[in-house]
Amino acid sequence: MAEFDYSVLKDSLSKELGYHLFLDYGTVDDNYLPYRVINKLVTPIVGVFRLNPVQLTALKTPYIGVATAVIDIPAPTEKAEEVRDKLNELAARKNATTERIQQGETTFTVAYSFETAVVGDKRRDVGLYNGEVIPITQVVSYTVIEAGVTALDVIMRIDGMTVPILNLEETRATTNDTTPDEKAHGKVAINQDMYGVTFTTPYVDNLLGELLSNVLGDGEVNKTHAVEIEKNGVSRSYMMTFGTVANSVQPPLNIGFSVSMAEIDNMAARFSDQWSKTTIKGTVASFAATNAVIFWGDGTGERIKGRVYHVYTDGLAEHTAYYFYYTLMGRFMSITVDRSLYKKELRPKGGGMIYVSSLPSEVITMTSGDGIRVIDGRLCMVVGASTYNIDKLDTTLNQYYFEGSITSIMRGTVSAVGSDVFEYDRWAVTEVS
Repeated sequence: MAEFDYSVLKDSLSKELGYHLFLDYGTVDDNYLPYRVINKLVTPIVGVFRLNPVQLTALKTPYIGVATAVIDIPAPTEKAEEVRDKLNELAARKNATTERIQQGETTFTVAYSFETAVVGDKRRDVGLYNGEVIPITQVVSYTVIEAGVTALDVIMRIDGMTVPILNLEETRATTNDTTPDEKAHGKVAINQDMYGVTFTTPYVDNLLGELLSNVLGDGEVNKTHAVEIEKNGVSRSYMMTFGTVANSVQPPLNIGFSVSMAEIDNMAARFSDQWSKTTIKGTVASFAATNAVIFWGDGTGERIKGRVYHVYTDGLAEHTAYYFYYTLMGRFMSITVDRSLYKKELRPKGGGMIYVSSLPSEVITMTSGDGIRVIDGRLCMVVGASTYNIDKLDTTLNQYYFEGSITSIMRGTVSAVGSDVFEYDRWAVTEVS
């Protein structure tokens, strides 16, 4: 089993901080003691990298070690704020990151976990500086694995949104149908498997948090999401749907989600606007996009940044491929020409209220009944036999306001849009075109 030289961690921190770190104060040489330039005292900032005993995992191979180190810097009073800020900046930059370090013929993966700096009370230093100093300490934890892949090397994305993973478990569950032989011994006749993931994540006020909250509150049936699992730089993509979504509330802690997802058959899948499909004929296919994921129709998928090529080996003459574009905008998007509004929810742009001219207030506030339709390519409010165009905004006439959402959208596409009054819910399920 290879041994890891932990002194390289000290040297790495010294370089990043710009301060000289030693294993103990007895090793500080005269070059780093205070000195005078004319009448000015120059005080080099030095500190100690104190490594606690390393906890080794009881394996002959590979090497796995967990260690904690304390950085101790007795900062001159006038430099204390600078030292604290540098240590905290280092913690913010390197916390929850990994690094590969080559020692001889062995590559080690090092995962970092930093704490923020702690500022102590002013005291008199009679050894190194012979003056007043403020001690500043920081704790760093290391996990060192020989040729290893740490949990920090795993990235999960749902519809292009990175999931802050607290825990992730991938499973491929197998079910077997058995038939007995002549001695009544069971033999496998049919073997099936299904891929799924379960994960926990904190509730963060962003698009991912909104998505999980909506799935929990409103539910989804077979709605398809593009899921990527990247491990050590190798990514696999899956078309998946949500299973169980639960959240836990324990004051004063942050709300957390526990989620399960399972791979879905595209014949049963329901898609949002970000999905499209295409028919690919032949055994070789290519696709180009700046930021998307494609599912080739043979059970494989991959992320696209540029142009990719794919070779089919299942012998079929053609395949239906589905691709998902990562447009990480808000849930609601502007209505554009040729956009289908079938089963879409509309709301005033920005989520506030709008003013529509020359219409009775009872029409403007109506969100049921005949509701909103696309007629001759125009977005209209329908009341009985009367229709009112509402895709143009006129603030010069008598005004009433509309506030809320419109959910009764009929079939049709928009062929002309006016002042961009409404926006639509891009997460709503629609037909893939």
